[in-house]
Amino acid sequence: MEKDKKIQPKRICIVAEDLGAFSTIRMLNGIMNYCDGQNIHAIIQDMRLFGKLSGDWIYDEDLFQSILSPTLSKTGTFNLDGVLYIGAFEHEVRNPLNFNNIPTVMLYSTPAYSTIPTYRLDDVGGGEKVIKYLIAHGHRRIGIIAGEYGNAHADNRLIGAKKALKAEGISFDPELLFYGRWSKEAGYNGMKNLLDKKVDAVFCMSDIIATGAYKCLFERGIIPGKDISVVGYDDHECAEFLTPELTTYQLPLWDLGFAAMARLMEMIQHPGKKYQGEENPRFPGKLLERYSVVKN
Repeated sequence: MEKDKKIQPKRICIVAEDLGAFSTIRMLNGIMNYCDGQNIHAIIQDMRLFGKLSGDWIYDEDLFQSILSPTLSKTGTFNLDGVLYIGAFEHEVRNPLNFNNIPTVMLYSTPAYSTIPTYRLDDVGGGEKVIKYLIAHGHRRIGIIAGEYGNAHADNRLIGAKKALKAEGISFDPELLFYGRWSKEAGYNGMKNLLDKKVDAVFCMSDIIATGAYKCLFERGIIPGKDISVVGYDDHECAEFLTPELTTYQLPLWDLGFAAMARLMEMIQHPGKKYQGEENPRFPGKLLERYSVVKN
């Protein structure tokens, strides 16, 4: 009888730019949590872009495509019901991805030539919250150690920071902005640069950057949370192991993965149905108060 027919499992492929990336693992946990107990078979394709190419692929589109194109071609042979693409950081992917009209959702990335739904962070809101928090604690001369110039995360967090400063009548001073890579070295060099400009608080755009900033401070006998305020971003595992523990902005990565997977399943189960939610949502995180901000 029809009702006794076994429901066939849904077969999806998760294409990750690099499973070793901090953000990817947390998003994948959310994805797989959604899949638990569901009739879903998940195949994971790891391009290992950082592992194979270090960071060179970020700046070289041909190099990126040399890994992406064969991966997508291989994925197209799996007889899939859906594809979930996870970027290692937010960037535009110049490949339509929606081969054979297979339902596709993107995470931490956005398609250049199609209308594939994409799930990303609200980094503008995050940067705004961090700066508002520092201003609320009496700081007005706030330095910023950003990631790489032109990076979407850094750009959006800076937009939010400027928005918060403007709302409080504080002029943005470009001399208090330091660009570097998302590294301890950038944090160290950035903090050294900003201390010479007499800042009383520093927004580090990643917790890894903050570890380098801490090193510079301690070499000068300056204690975070007592002599200067420092706020990080990400809620990386290292944040709780710094002394003092780092106040930071927690990214909703698990939620992002879970929601993207739910959207993909809706597309698979209800093809052609108009989606009732936000088409390309940006998820807000939350500030985690620890001990690295001076309580003015």
